[in-house]
Amino acid sequence: MNDFINIDTVYSTTRLLTKEQPLLKSNSDDKFETILFLPEGNDRKDEGGLRTKGIYKSSYEKKPLVTIITVVFNMHEHIATTIQSVLDQTYDNMEYLIIDGGSTDGTIDIIKAYDDQIDYWVSEKDLGIYDAMNKGLRLATGEIIGILNADDAYINDAVEKSVQALHGSGADYSIGKIKKIPSQRIYSPTYPLEQGKVYQGMMYPHIGAFIKRDVYKQVGLFDTKYKISADFDVAMRIYKKGFTEVLVPSIIGEVLEDGVSAGMRTKKENMKIAISHGKNPLFAYNYYLVQMAKSYIIRFLPDSIVDKIHSRKNFS
Repeated sequence: MNDFINIDTVYSTTRLLTKEQPLLKSNSDDKFETILFLPEGNDRKDEGGLRTKGIYKSSYEKKPLVTIITVVFNMHEHIATTIQSVLDQTYDNMEYLIIDGGSTDGTIDIIKAYDDQIDYWVSEKDLGIYDAMNKGLRLATGEIIGILNADDAYINDAVEKSVQALHGSGADYSIGKIKKIPSQRIYSPTYPLEQGKVYQGMMYPHIGAFIKRDVYKQVGLFDTKYKISADFDVAMRIYKKGFTEVLVPSIIGEVLEDGVSAGMRTKKENMKIAISHGKNPLFAYNYYLVQMAKSYIIRFLPDSIVDKIHSRKNFS
């Protein structure tokens, strides 16, 4: 690590920097190519960050570069907390990308305030959350990738513990717990992943997962025909390819509660995805009906019973 420079040791994203542009390698079987900047379209509002100033990141021995991707649209009330949770990470070789969908509520002004701590940000129209995530995946140069929603936040040692787990196990991706806000309920991933469980819906919260870039390169980008559960589809592709996971026995982040209607839409899309990956349609539909009934009944149960139900499993 003789060629790195520090801009500000306070932040996780400004400690190990270089003016040497990374060499972008690709294999013939990669599902997508890595790029440093998005091509400008007619709807581009603005862009910025360290890359636009000729400052980059790279991996070092025993300190792989970790890319965090945040996609956002009109989230001025939450985006600063999300950004700060990345900058406050104890791990010190991090790349941060923010993909904004053309916000009009002041979100861009907040992002600009962090221009010297974000590696690359862009504001332009997109085709939805998963299209924006795909832009982030193409821009990621880190060996390991995490995706953090614009209204969620990491615990300050989330990245460090996840990298340690990956390094110690040799696994292809790590999965960890999350805390739901405001209920304070803790959700644990399904682990180990087994064929009888993976078809039931998202096996782990995607903000609790850190996945090697090579895995994404082999399974491909998010399928934008899915509007709510494309992360479940990617998780199924990763599982079916035989990639290995490791459990991080810690809380990785905090996420805001989903609404009931959003949960029901998620379950329906989960059913379609499970069928597309080989689940018996009759079994899939029966499971969907059970989950719908459960979602309705659970609203009338005491919190103590709800906590026991959620502690067993449910990301969908």
